Amino acid sequence: MKITPYPLWPVMDYWFYEAFRLGVTPSAEVALTIWLARQTQGPIMEIGVHRGLVLRILAEHNPDRPCFGVDSGKPGALEQSAEALGEEEIGQLAAHLHNVTLLKVDSTTLKLDGRFGFIRIDGDHRFEGVKADSEFAFSHILPGGLISWHDYAESGFEWMGVKRYLDTIEGVELVAGTSTAIFWQPLDKSPAL
Repeated sequence: MKITPYPLWPVMDYWFYEAFRLGVTPSAEVALTIWLARQTQGPIMEIGVHRGLVLRILAEHNPDRPCFGVDSGKPGALEQSAEALGEEEIGQLAAHLHNVTLLKVDSTTLKLDGRFGFIRIDGDHRFEGVKADSEFAFSHILPGGLISWHDYAESGFEWMGVKRYLDTIEGVELVAGTSTAIFWQPLDKSPAL
């Protein structure tokens, strides 16, 4: 897999302010996610929103773009530490925003028309789950759009499905110094729906 350096500093100062405001630990990966989404146009989707912090930050930083969050609230079978969420907890941190639509469904059964400029995948980390979410993303990404996967990691048994699946896909790049992998959809290619 190709390792690509991306400039994080343009958004880091702002993200540290945002993290302080929201009362969470700052994350270079969230700063990178903001930057990546801003390189695209069109609707935004996050698969695996959990309580919705990253979706909230994406929606706040892209107020003129529709943002969709997908989550069933069930932890993946390998994610022993992740607790199941009640329906009212799914995406609760983003639900109040005018540009956010929450889809409280299993991502493997997701049926949507339309395409997205940016899709972030942080759902089921098992090989089959990553494959299903990725196939949805590849078939729904706009030309010039970007797919981002969280938790591409060499270690951490729960995350090995992400690495195992992405290592089979040509054109996926690991962002240096992170556990984020990305795929840019070429402008001259339109995905088949």
